[in-house]
Amino acid sequence: LVLACGEKVDTAPTKGHAEQAKDYVEVIYFHSKQRCMTCRSIERNTNELLKANFARQMKAGKVVYRVIDISKRENARMAEKYKVTWS
Repeated sequence: LVLACGEKVDTAPTKGHAEQAKDYVEVIYFHSKQRCMTCRSIERNTNELLKANFARQMKAGKVVYRVIDISKRENARMAEKYKVTWS
């Protein structure tokens, strides 16, 4: 939402936008095909931490945990978006 020079902005949804975007926190762990013991531990510990401390939020969709293999072709766009080159 941007206001300039006191201009009023209509925040009502427009036709075709019946559903508003949901607010949530996305935790993304990026890794490549070849993974060391430390990389696997980071993934496991992150998952355990989120489940222990944010289980309710995860169930409600307020916290989302994703693991992305950047060596897979279908994840190239995501890796580029976040400028990921390593775990």
